[in-house]
Amino acid sequence: MQNRDTTADKLAREYDVTERTIRRDGQLASAIIEIGQQSPEAKERILSGRGNISRKRLLELPSESEDEFNKTIAQIKDGTHRIRRSRAKDSSEPNEQLTFDGFIERIAAEIDSGMKKLTDGNNDASRIAIRSLIDKLERIYENM
Repeated sequence: MQNRDTTADKLAREYDVTERTIRRDGQLASAIIEIGQQSPEAKERILSGRGNISRKRLLELPSESEDEFNKTIAQIKDGTHRIRRSRAKDSSEPNEQLTFDGFIERIAAEIDSGMKKLTDGNNDASRIAIRSLIDKLERIYENM
């Protein structure tokens, strides 16, 4: 019998993630490449974490109308794009005002909660995500 491992299967085993994660990350990379063809500046902002766009939105963007695609790319490029908030939240609820100290306390609580839930934090994807968070926190600290 022939071994029919796909590239995604091989990469999934190598990086200890699911094949679905590899495929989704491939779609994400394709979307970022398409954005970069339109605007290298927008691509750089996304890759540096300053694009203020969710993964879900990145995956939707290439299938949108040309006008919507170009509008969003321009917003990412000039730093005015904002992550869409879920409409499921009760709109009668006032916008929460958060102090910087409150923000830091919330982050610390989320980290503590996440650490309690982790079963395995030794894979490469986790290390990359943690390094990204540390870099962001270092930028915040440097700007204080």
